[in-house]
Amino acid sequence: MDEKSLYAHILNLSAPWQVKSLSLDENAGSVTVTVGIAENTRLACPGCGKSCSVHDHRHRKMASS
Repeated sequence: MDEKSLYAHILNLSAPWQVKSLSLDENAGSVTVTVGIAENTRLACPGCGKSCSVHDHRHRKMASS
């Protein structure tokens, strides 16, 4: 299993979500995992379930526990 597949498994990601990149900072003792979807992917609207294109992308940092 490669690193991206391992982290996708740890994070319980399913299609269309995928691990885009990994970055290890040994000095800080942290791993940054970037998760995204393929370009032109359509997602279901959480309100009505209709298939919609993605138009808003935000970078978010999750604090470690």
